[in-house]
Amino acid sequence: MHREVLETIPPKVEYSLTELGADVAFCLRGGTALATGIGEKVEALPALDIGPVLIVKPKGPLPSGIVYDKFDGLGVKSALGADDILNAVRAGDRRALISALANDLEPAAISLLPEIGRIKVKAAAAGAAACMVSGSGPAMFVIDDGEDRLGRIAESLAPWARTWLTRPVDHGVEVVPDAHETRAAIL
Repeated sequence: MHREVLETIPPKVEYSLTELGADVAFCLRGGTALATGIGEKVEALPALDIGPVLIVKPKGPLPSGIVYDKFDGLGVKSALGADDILNAVRAGDRRALISALANDLEPAAISLLPEIGRIKVKAAAAGAAACMVSGSGPAMFVIDDGEDRLGRIAESLAPWARTWLTRPVDHGVEVVPDAHETRAAIL
């Protein structure tokens, strides 16, 4: 579907799609965006070429509600703000974006599924520029320079997780055909 078509979805229909999931609005629009509320309010941002991204799915389930309960139980106040990330995106500064990446839910996710922490350590040891839990997990993403490096990182994580090598596009996700194609699938 083209972005022009998606922008014509009536707000009432788009809102009702949030019953399928809070981030469905973002998934429909794609591209670079700021999602607020519970993920249903989406503001388009300028595109930023961050290069290929490795999506990592650790073995084991991690229900969102349990992660949020654990986060609440930790009693940690969020010290994270979106300003540095938004400024980096608006400036088109990939390095600043990578250094500003943060996820308040990540410690809770790691405490519930320690494999996430082990994968982060393995990705860092393999040279990843960034590795972080996406949302409440368990899915993660790895950013680095180039598909070859991400392919090697994917191989190093293979015993502990499924991986998909992707490229951000302005309308969703594209799976990169490569040696990992036999494991590639869109979630």
